[in-house]
Amino acid sequence: MRLVGPTLALYCGAAPQRAPALARYDDWHRGIMETAHCWAFQSPHLPAPAPAQAVAALLDGERAHARAGQLLADHGGVVGLSRQVGRRTPGLSEIERVRLHAGLSLGWYWLTTPPAQTRFAGPSQLAALGQRWLLCDTEVLVVVALDCGLRKLGEHVMGGSRSGVRATPADVLRPALALGAERIALIHNHPSGDPEPSDADLRFTSLVHRAAAVCGVALVDHVIVARQGWRSLRAEGALGHA
Repeated sequence: MRLVGPTLALYCGAAPQRAPALARYDDWHRGIMETAHCWAFQSPHLPAPAPAQAVAALLDGERAHARAGQLLADHGGVVGLSRQVGRRTPGLSEIERVRLHAGLSLGWYWLTTPPAQTRFAGPSQLAALGQRWLLCDTEVLVVVALDCGLRKLGEHVMGGSRSGVRATPADVLRPALALGAERIALIHNHPSGDPEPSDADLRFTSLVHRAAAVCGVALVDHVIVARQGWRSLRAEGALGHA
């Protein structure tokens, strides 16, 4: 089944596809600190706390600020610390680790989770959905199940290794069909930071495109997200030649 008519126009009438829509990490750090501060104090005029101040607020003891600065230095900033606090972290008690992990996770999901029943009008929205996996140091493949109006029905997440996700077209289609999907979209991350599709990405996309068509389901796009930006494989022509 080819994606034609109003549905294709609805999806493809979006902003330029190749521009890196994902904010740089420094911008995200600043934004999340400002957002958290304004939520807590209900005043946009107060200065946002520095990362060390925000981390120190979640630590115990009189040396909390010094410890926060050292933790950020040891782990290369907020991004490195956020990756570490999901497991045992030297220099943190278990309750401090849990506080940091919960705070970072809630802030990240709040910023990146779209509203329920979002209509996906273009790849930039899929890229925004994929931001939640930018911190992962392994690849993750996400199958987004959509109805005929490109509204999200649900998603299925498959984890992999640093070099890829072992998945077949059946693994992609099974959960989507269970949700009654008429359209699907794929998202996956590149831990390397480079969003350029590999040959394996292109081959897998072609296989899923053809298998989905046999099942009467349209693959609307496959978006790769990374720290340096994102790529739409529909915009790259991968689906047009599948």
